[in-house]
Amino acid sequence: DTQSGTLPNGYRYVSQQFDANGDNIIDPSDIFYLVNYLFLSGPPPAGAAGLDSGDANGDGVVDPADIFYVVNYLFLSGPAPAAVTPPKLTETSATSFEGSLVLGEPVLRGRTYVIPVIVSAAPGSEVPQALSLRLVFSGDAPKSAVIRRAGTARELEPAFEISRSTPDSLAYLLSFDPRKGFAFASGQRSGVIAEIEVEAARPGAKTSIGIDPALSMLVNAGGTRSATVAGGTLQLQGRSIEAPSVDLPKKERE
Repeated sequence: DTQSGTLPNGYRYVSQQFDANGDNIIDPSDIFYLVNYLFLSGPPPAGAAGLDSGDANGDGVVDPADIFYVVNYLFLSGPAPAAVTPPKLTETSATSFEGSLVLGEPVLRGRTYVIPVIVSAAPGSEVPQALSLRLVFSGDAPKSAVIRRAGTARELEPAFEISRSTPDSLAYLLSFDPRKGFAFASGQRSGVIAEIEVEAARPGAKTSIGIDPALSMLVNAGGTRSATVAGGTLQLQGRSIEAPSVDLPKKERE
């Protein structure tokens, strides 16, 4: 409209973009800050760059891949998180990055349902080194739910592992040292990585366990490539549990 204006000191220079908790240090506390923000409705990134303070891998999005990027930096000698606001991250590779996260058939053991978590890499895809899984419970809420490494991952030492729960959700993040490979058996591209243990609700109760498409993903070791539902590269399959309508005697349950 032909008018003009002047804004003194209109630029703000930020020497370190990533600083999730705003304490000017990159350390494990930033990891837990992001976990709290993404999975437990905690406060958003609080560094000088605002929300971008949580964007460790520089792809313009704050998501679980940023957590694995910081894990790779702190524990596996990976590159440092974004130092200044960068162009959107692009990483090209001839290898695709696709897979699936599936909850297997529940098995009743005593009064606890055990549900395997099956991870698969698509044919020709890069094998993931990390996963983020957020389960959402609906219907009759379980009395308790926990998740543990299982299958070929049971005896392996992870680079990073954490779980957090709320009354209606359960989050799990797991990553491995890429020098040792993912937890698939030799020559395999699919396997049970964890088991969910859900305490049975009242007789006849029905519980649905969904997988959150926004926060569940397979990720490479560096946190720079991910298979996601939004990107059309990840398939998810939840599970339903229906408790017996009659509370069986202990001998029959076993």
